[in-house]
Amino acid sequence: RLGGDQSKYPRIYVYAKLRRISDNKTIAIVNTHTDHLGQQARVFESAQLIKAMEEIQADAIFLTGDFNATPDSEEIKMLTADNRLKLIDLSADLSGSFHNYGRRVPASKIDYIFSTNSCVECHLVEDHPVDGVYISDHNPVMASVRV
Repeated sequence: RLGGDQSKYPRIYVYAKLRRISDNKTIAIVNTHTDHLGQQARVFESAQLIKAMEEIQADAIFLTGDFNATPDSEEIKMLTADNRLKLIDLSADLSGSFHNYGRRVPASKIDYIFSTNSCVECHLVEDHPVDGVYISDHNPVMASVRV
């Protein structure tokens, strides 16, 4: 056991590795949801994600998810500071995505799309309530990319 504020709940990532038939280039799409309570747990999770993405070995990598951390946090900075992966925060210019069913104004930026590729367009999909009911407590984050 590593100590520190380990996650109370098991955390995983899922990924798909796709191969483009035309040129055999590979694309990996990795998604995760990091710990919501422990900052040190999220640092450990970011380190594990970096290691996992290096092992996946794809021509293009996309890392998405609810990271429960703001852009200035150590766990987010370490994802883009890793010189081996060279991840870019495609969602860097977006405002907050977590609105807690309309209770958090302004919304917090804790959802991200990172990639080894550049972005054509990135935006939030606004979640407007219907009869006071939200679909989610987050606004979805979307990106159009060219691989």
